[in-house]
Amino acid sequence: MSTAKRILFPVDFSESCRHSAGTVHAWVRKLHAELTLLHCFEFPTGFEHSEEDAARTREALHRKLAEFAAETMPDVRCKVALMQGKPAAMVVLYAQEQASDLIMMPTRGETGFRSLLMGSVVLGVLHDAQCPVWTTAHSNAPEQPVECRNIVCAIDMGGATVEVLRWANSLKQQFGAKLHVIHSVPAVDRRFESALADSAHSLLVWNARHAYPPLAEKAGVSETLEVVQTAGLAQSIADAASRYQADLLVVGRGSIQGFLGRLRTNAHELIRTAPCPVLSV
Repeated sequence: MSTAKRILFPVDFSESCRHSAGTVHAWVRKLHAELTLLHCFEFPTGFEHSEEDAARTREALHRKLAEFAAETMPDVRCKVALMQGKPAAMVVLYAQEQASDLIMMPTRGETGFRSLLMGSVVLGVLHDAQCPVWTTAHSNAPEQPVECRNIVCAIDMGGATVEVLRWANSLKQQFGAKLHVIHSVPAVDRRFESALADSAHSLLVWNARHAYPPLAEKAGVSETLEVVQTAGLAQSIADAASRYQADLLVVGRGSIQGFLGRLRTNAHELIRTAPCPVLSV
């Protein structure tokens, strides 16, 4: 069973980071996980600093991180750590070195254009991290601490589908949640109806329904598959998450694999449009 026993929470002290801390706290307690708070820092380019300057900076940041931990994780034992270097690269490196099972982070830090852009750090982590990455709902509204009562798992029948299903099923069991498994196929554009278009669409639906049962059995998932049929993949999945009042959307990420593998190439768009946090496996 896929599970998160070692959670890494990158901290940049931004408001969005503080807002997401409540959910991180809830997950750590519910999953009985080990928690590490990591802050990554850089000295400005061209800034001359001595070893003493570096030591003082590290001491001040370590103290600030410890205070953040005491404030946001009052009844959770957690480790605090500092890394010097490019934040995205350092988060990925630390997660690999410490064998983290899950990285939890907000989609944005201290940058503007919040409704349009994800922060460069989270984009870098999503691209390079080997473990799953949980991100907050990408909106301007403060993140409310939530557990998972309803989980939507969107699959593409590609090579990572079993692992995606396993994560969704594990969280379903650990949180006592309801799980809904969906797959999106393009709808036929009625402006350009044809026998060929209808046949191609029917084949996509047939392939999905026949590919799913052995994958679900391998993952230990008993839920039936819902095939949603709309023009926009990301929006159709976001709509399904809204319809089920999802507290979490579980998706795969990475390169496209297989005939039905278009979902994971849209992972960033899914994160941007989803009405709830997203776990990218």
